[in-house]
Amino acid sequence: MSINDISVFLANNLAEILDYNEEQADILRYGFEVIIGEFTKITILLILALLLNILPQAIVALLTISVYRLLSGGIHCKTYRLCFITSLVSLLCIGKFAREIPAYIEMSSFILIVLTILVFITSIFAVIKWAPVDSNKRPVTIEEKKKFKILSFIWIWIWFVIIFIIISVFSIEKIQSLVLASIFAHLVQTFTLFPTVSKI
Repeated sequence: MSINDISVFLANNLAEILDYNEEQADILRYGFEVIIGEFTKITILLILALLLNILPQAIVALLTISVYRLLSGGIHCKTYRLCFITSLVSLLCIGKFAREIPAYIEMSSFILIVLTILVFITSIFAVIKWAPVDSNKRPVTIEEKKKFKILSFIWIWIWFVIIFIIISVFSIEKIQSLVLASIFAHLVQTFTLFPTVSKI
């Protein structure tokens, strides 16, 4: 039984109890699909990240992308299964790269700050130009566009300040892979705002 089948079953039964019409039942179905899908994705992500020894990096990447994407929108795959797989692979790759790169390239506070600034500038440009990116299923109104553009802009500044403080305060050896995970995650989400990517 797929996530969609479970969602339809739960939505139909709850709609019958609450005496909802078909449109309201469809809203319930979508809600159940999102909740069950995200719970499943996060559970599988955490298990695989633990097995790959990249749990902290994967969690940082997940939190960074989740907050940013909630405000800015981004790429929407044609099917939930494809979205599920793409998200999972992306987060695991980010976590793995963030953990492995310091073993091959010597990191310093200066390098991390430069990377953060470059991603910050790229993100600001993308948000001003394209955010929020809507989907065919959920078009964004003009009022929502203004609201979420401002919120995305605020988020980028908050993220920049937090990363800058972490780099300045903590030992580079302890935080480099976590900072890299957040930088990579922020950059990946920024790229999903570009028209050539978001329309895939």
